[in-house]
Amino acid sequence: AAEQDEVVHFLTSTGARARLSGKIVEYTGKELHLEMPGGRVQRIAASQVVKVEAAYSQAYQDAEEAFRQRRYQEAMALYRRAMDQQPRRWVQRQIIAQVVWCYRGLEQPGPAGEAFLALIRDDPDTQLFDCIPLAWLPREADPQTVRAARLWLERPEPAAVLMGASHLLVGAARSEAIERLRQLVASPDRRIAQLANAQLWRTAAAAADGRQLENWAEAIELMPENLRAGPLFVLGTAQLQNKQWEDAALSFLRVAIVYPQERALAAQALLGAARGLQEARQSVEAARLYHELLREYPEQTRAAAEAKARLEQLQQSLR
Repeated sequence: AAEQDEVVHFLTSTGARARLSGKIVEYTGKELHLEMPGGRVQRIAASQVVKVEAAYSQAYQDAEEAFRQRRYQEAMALYRRAMDQQPRRWVQRQIIAQVVWCYRGLEQPGPAGEAFLALIRDDPDTQLFDCIPLAWLPREADPQTVRAARLWLERPEPAAVLMGASHLLVGAARSEAIERLRQLVASPDRRIAQLANAQLWRTAAAAADGRQLENWAEAIELMPENLRAGPLFVLGTAQLQNKQWEDAALSFLRVAIVYPQERALAAQALLGAARGLQEARQSVEAARLYHELLREYPEQTRAAAEAKARLEQLQQSLR
């Protein structure tokens, strides 16, 4: 990285934005440390940081481009090369988070989880917590992921237990997963507690009533914005069960629009939104979402196949 980085942050006294130039020597979930040109180090609360602009190595830039094009294996190799070239720990943590996203793109929750645990060991308060590979879709994990999840349940780290329980919530270990999630709801780490609570919603979505759904919606608004994708998806699923068609469509659309990096979840969310609109007799809007899913998420084969089938049925009904 170049010597000069740019940091945009809020001024606590006025709420206005300020831009500072210097060298970021550390950036954790708590603070950013910026070494000014004269050598003085200014500390800025991470919650006040709006944006960081840094000049990265060519390998890092190449990795980012490969990632944008969803060439995940190539991106991981480039990220690892960038890691070797990058001595600053805060940039290395960014790279680890991107490697987690790569593994998630390859649908490999096991290696993704191990990389994530390495990230939070280095910075327990990381602002990159949203890359945590949790299961939100109502499907049973593959045998390899089940093995990894069972090992995570035995780990002392609450994040490992959360990941393990999320992947075991559908299947033979459901009861144990529910019990472990209930324990995590009391975690002093609010991120862990909130996500564990939202994972438990998955077990109640089919029977949740209107009041429960209102409570879930309120709880989601209290979560950090970057952790809301999965909980919103569960809320949308429960709203569909309650025949709250338009509310469900809105919840699902928030997932698809705000969290496109959650590709598997975003594809299923588009499918759910289209279904909600279709049930609400907004057929044109539903068809548009089915087309969008097929165009933007062709690698999500399950969602794409269902979208294609539903679109064909919809088109036949409109003839």
